[in-house]
Formats: sequence, C-alpha cells, structure tokens
Amino acid sequence: MKTETSQQASGEAFEKSLEKLEADLKFLLVDIFGSRYMSKFDDNKVSEKHKINKKIAEMFTNNIGFIISGGVGVGKTMALIYIYKQIIYNLSRQAREEKDAFSLDLSKYAKKVQVFFAPKLFSLLHNAEKVNTSEFIIIDDIGREYAEPFALSQFEVFIEDIYKRKDVNLIITTNLSLTQFRDRDGWARINDRLMEICSWIEIRGESRRHR
Repeated sequence: MKTETSQQASGEAFEKSLEKLEADLKFLLVDIFGSRYMSKFDDNKVSEKHKINKKIAEMFTNNIGFIISGGVGVGKTMALIYIYKQIIYNLSRQAREEKDAFSLDLSKYAKKVQVFFAPKLFSLLHNAEKVNTSEFIIIDDIGREYAEPFALSQFEVFIEDIYKRKDVNLIITTNLSLTQFRDRDGWARINDRLMEICSWIEIRGESRRHR
C-alpha cells in the first residue's frame, strides 16, 4: 500500500513537472519570437513539416544542421518555433520516458539553444561583443543583416568556431535562394563552411500573412 501511494505521488509530481515544462516553454517562446507569432502558431500548419522532421532527426543523429529558404511570409519563423519545441522535446526525452520529475527543468535544456535575429547578431558583432556558442544555434533571417566589413569578418570567425566543433548544430532561415546564398559577394568562405555543415530545405509558396 505504501509503495502504491509512493508511486502515485511520484506520478503526480511528474505530471505537474510536465505541465510546468509546457507552460514555461510557451512563455519562453513568446519571449523569443514574440506574442504575434505565438498567437498564430499551430503545430499542424507548419510548412514542409515532414521534411523538417527528417532534418531534425538527421541533426540529432549526425550533427548536420540545416538552412531553411523561402520568400517573405511563407512560414519560416513559424517553422523555427516548431523546431525549437522539437529540440527541447528531444533534449528532455530521457527524463520524460523515465518520468523523472526532477530533471524536467526547462532552464536545463533552454540554455543549450540560442536564437539570434541576423541583424541583431551582426549589430553585436559590429560592436565587438562576444557571442558565445551553444549546442544548438538558430539564426533567423540571414540576408537582412548590415554586413559591414568588420562585422562580416567577426561573423566569419563565429562560423569558423562552429565549424570546428562537431557538438554544435546550426539552423538558419533566409529569404535568399540557393543561388543568391552561394553567390553573395564577400561571403564565399563563410558560405562554403555553411553548406558543408548544413543541408538545404526550401519552403515554397506565397505569403500567408494577408490571408
């Protein structure tokens, strides 16, 4: 009887921890991506979800990142929200399978994921601020940054640091096509590195924002 009571209490503690993880994750996503995006987010409406799931699985198996290309408004940022959630779920999988309530602490997993908006990242690099790397790095909207020479040289160092480490996974979104991405003036060495450590996925279609 005592064992049953103990198991029940343990199960209830796990369920509460799981609920807290989900609630904390929701607040964190609002903080990172903004309430407007989160108010419209729907797991079931993520563009190219099947392809993205394959890329996520490949990333966790082989440490291969990916670049998501697509026009304005096709759903790249929504895809990033989904990807962020899946990273957290993958990192917390063992704790969830073992029903380990004490290990279901979002901060433990969230510190392994960094999200940068490309113009903001380049602003940091322009000011010579140190940008640390983590296990998962997400850069949203490459192509919109002001890449003056110093910031670009610092970004090259940043990417080189990622390239050297097999434990860092990079995810990028861009409005640029594959040809535009590869042929950017002054980016040859950077893009050569990026194309080696990341695969490419394109989201086609028209903007969804005004539907």
